[in-house]
Amino acid sequence: MRRRGKTFLSLFLSAVIVTGQPVLAADFSAGEETFILETTEQEGDVSEASAIFEDTVDSDSEMRYEKYEATVSSEILDLGQTGVNGSGWGWERLEIKNTGTEAWHIKSISELNDFTLEPFDYPFQGRFPMEVGNKVKPGEAVAADIYVKKNLSPGIHEETFVMETEEGIQAKCRIRVLIRGASDQDYEVNCRPNSGTRFLTITPEEYDWWDNTDPDPDMFMCPKRSIWIYNNGKNPVTVDFENTEHFWAYLDDYETGVIMPGEGTTVYLRPKKEEQVATDIFKVSITGGIELSYIISQNCPHIAPPYPEGATIKDVKVQGSTIKAVAYDCANSEGFDAVLTKKSWGDKPENYVKVAKNQDAKTITFTNVKNGTYYLGIHAYNRDYYDGKVSGKRFGAWSYPVKVVVKNGIPTERVKIKTVKTSKGAVSVTVGVPKGFARADMELRSTGGTTVYKRNNRTTYTRITGVKPGTYTLKVRPWVKINGRKAYGDWVSWGRRIRVK
Repeated sequence: MRRRGKTFLSLFLSAVIVTGQPVLAADFSAGEETFILETTEQEGDVSEASAIFEDTVDSDSEMRYEKYEATVSSEILDLGQTGVNGSGWGWERLEIKNTGTEAWHIKSISELNDFTLEPFDYPFQGRFPMEVGNKVKPGEAVAADIYVKKNLSPGIHEETFVMETEEGIQAKCRIRVLIRGASDQDYEVNCRPNSGTRFLTITPEEYDWWDNTDPDPDMFMCPKRSIWIYNNGKNPVTVDFENTEHFWAYLDDYETGVIMPGEGTTVYLRPKKEEQVATDIFKVSITGGIELSYIISQNCPHIAPPYPEGATIKDVKVQGSTIKAVAYDCANSEGFDAVLTKKSWGDKPENYVKVAKNQDAKTITFTNVKNGTYYLGIHAYNRDYYDGKVSGKRFGAWSYPVKVVVKNGIPTERVKIKTVKTSKGAVSVTVGVPKGFARADMELRSTGGTTVYKRNNRTTYTRITGVKPGTYTLKVRPWVKINGRKAYGDWVSWGRRIRVK
């Protein structure tokens, strides 16, 4: 599960469009979270910052698109401060989006001396790895994570990253980081946001994938905030803190609260109840008499109903290719989402074969189900609201799986292609339609994917004429009408290409 928007702290976040032609600048991060910064002077020219999330306005509608155009997520990608010799926190994500009207191809990516560039590991929501040779369509983006290399000398490290395309685009971004040197003091820490009294504000976080992905029942719509603490002294330090009235405070499971010299840890803060508006004072005590104090506030004024109870299936009936189930009513539910799988489960189902959303407790229905053995599961949902608008679903626990056998549904046999003969401008096909089906759909596709022939075939023999010379693939699938609607078997492709002279 991915969340829309970043939660990283950056001292400089701006956007620039770099093209081979004049274009209108626009903010690539529009519609996501950006940062308003409060700076406090530190040693030399170094500043630290605390951040307050604010939403930006989507400016895509105001863009003027050129043929070849790229938008860089950050003109200056500041990784902030990291521990001694580059150890500790030090990475950010760089994205470059195609905001033009034509696709472009990545020609080269510059080498970095003090930073490591790792292409985004898996595509999501139009974002793909930033790698040489990749084709980027209009509206898509490439992404890479920028990491600080270890064993760097203390001081500010800065260099320019350049990505070039075959179409003449140069996308540039300056990357910088401050490497903290080891202190002569026994106990010295560096934290972000910095020490003293600072504001940490938690505001609503939106999820745009809730209709397609089941969220964790324990997930809050108001996100956590973090405090990064680094030990720059000569001796280990211990971090100590307590929960407040309205917020939970915790470390990762593998953290002990003891920070060795040159290393760091992260303190997380999460609301205890997401529907409240609250403000507390949060304090952190560190070995050596170091104290941090933060004013943390939450503003998530949305209606958050209780999660629904776990679901239970009351009855299941199979009629031909239709499965009908009845569920017991669940407290705090508005309806049910149901799935069919091929395997049973312990906690929750996986690898859905069919999905039926927004079902009533008395009418959970799957239609056009193929013959076979399935496992049926349901869970109840209700809806969450922000300012009177639906923001997503909240799910209860899954039901136990119920085994369902379909014997008189849609047959699973495929059409058998017996013979294929070609002649000048023609293709002759002999097929066998499996029992239970009346006809077969037939497609003759060119190598470019264009369908040049499609027909409902009642007989076992078909001669296709008027076929232009070229290479084709033959595909056939059976179908039958059930309750006035077509129900299909699986496609089968001829095992070799067909060449027509």
